[in-house]
Amino acid sequence: MKPRISTILVASLLLSACAATSGPQKAASAAASGEAVLAEVKRIDLERQASLVAADLPRLRELLADDLTYCHSNGSCESGASLLGRIAAGELKYLKLESTALQAEQAGEVVLLHGKVNMQAQNGPQAVSMSLSYLAVYERRAGVWQLRAYQSTRMP
Repeated sequence: MKPRISTILVASLLLSACAATSGPQKAASAAASGEAVLAEVKRIDLERQASLVAADLPRLRELLADDLTYCHSNGSCESGASLLGRIAAGELKYLKLESTALQAEQAGEVVLLHGKVNMQAQNGPQAVSMSLSYLAVYERRAGVWQLRAYQSTRMP
């Protein structure tokens, strides 16, 4: 009987020790995982900006959700399909996009990016150069992060 009680006692102590150490490890692992997700989405957003400047339509189709709502700093909003159509037609050309102060936060399958960008573009016959503050909403669908909503506003 004593060997059985000591075996149960040792097993209980080992389980308690494992449970006590797994909580902080899981929390640290979740934090590291969350940081990795935020870094990945930031990288994707910078890739989106580079793809806009390069007018890389195939890559933009991968990065932009089919139901994207894209709102420009002048208050006009359009669908992702409309945005891509204007880029393809040469009506809208992004010449430079330089991001600064990019911050991210995750809420489940959504990441919110808050940033500032210095932009130069050609919108039809009008040359545009300005500093913007923006909010980009990325959503993970079928394991892929895509831009779901975008809103920018002109900085003073």
